[in-house]
Amino acid sequence: MHRSTYTRAHAHVHMVHMRMCALHVYHATFPFYRYFNVPVETAQDAKANPLRALKSLGSVDDFIVVKVDIDTPSIEEPLIAQILDDEGLSELIDELYFEHHVLLSPMRKWWATGLNDTGCAMQDSYALFHALRQRGIRAHSWV
Repeated sequence: MHRSTYTRAHAHVHMVHMRMCALHVYHATFPFYRYFNVPVETAQDAKANPLRALKSLGSVDDFIVVKVDIDTPSIEEPLIAQILDDEGLSELIDELYFEHHVLLSPMRKWWATGLNDTGCAMQDSYALFHALRQRGIRAHSWV
């Protein structure tokens, strides 16, 4: 069995109950875990842009997994666009998990109003994930 050695785990999540998040951190990763309890910013040079931190801390020799699940398309989509537009950034990411909110009638009752207002359809999502995979990122979606 292959075991990974953790050197760093970063969570950029704005939560009121930070203690709840810390309680769920697996004990083996806790010494390497950094939690940023601030809203994510999408400007590339913003201090609270997690991709800026990734570029400054990550290396192509690291195995980097990114999960984008902010449930706010106006924040998620610019972050994904930054990954697609920045070759140096996309080369760092090995795996990406992203709940891409699209116009999908079965999800209307589960997604909040703002999530249903996205202009993206399923074919847009397929194209987006294809583009991510073309850059060598193993990109995964879920609904």
